[in-house]
Amino acid sequence: NSLSLEVYPFYERYKRDSTLAPNEDVEVSPKTTYIPEARFRLVENFESNGHLFGEDRDNNFATTLENSDEDVFEGNASGRVVLDSANNVFVVSNSTAYEINFPEANEVYMEVNYKTDVPLEFGVIAINVVGDPIPTFEFVVLPRQEWNKIYFDMTNLLNRSSNNLFVFIIRGGIPIENGEFTLDEARIYLDNIKVVSF
Repeated sequence: NSLSLEVYPFYERYKRDSTLAPNEDVEVSPKTTYIPEARFRLVENFESNGHLFGEDRDNNFATTLENSDEDVFEGNASGRVVLDSANNVFVVSNSTAYEINFPEANEVYMEVNYKTDVPLEFGVIAINVVGDPIPTFEFVVLPRQEWNKIYFDMTNLLNRSSNNLFVFIIRGGIPIENGEFTLDEARIYLDNIKVVSF
């Protein structure tokens, strides 16, 4: 899925009037906040003992997303997963289904701070009337050695579903090339995961 530049609808716009003169530098330090209409459906900053993404979807306790103070983006902890050749894939989700109705929600975005040795996929599981999980992965981020922030526009992904109950899912794994794992060990760090809508 290709990523495109869009205006993030949940931030207040930064405005400043300046008088510009030729060959003169003007320092700009923009700051913004969320608009009052922003509704936070999910917020996970990994600061408490537990966290919302504790549902282990790969049935492998060795690849659990855990709170860690090893490499923290902000605050005292971030979420961490450690993979190796014996435990090379992780799949986690939040455990509580969130009800999101369209057109009431109008636009839905997921914000994530991440740092990862392996590609990560983000998506949703739509919960149908009999409770069967229907996972759909729509967004991919590539390995990144420094902390990065990304915004996923999940509006179309959720709106395409005939259901209105969703859990949010994340997976990643050590890539294989020529039948061999490309890494002996991989670390994934996540922080400040938010689902925001109107």
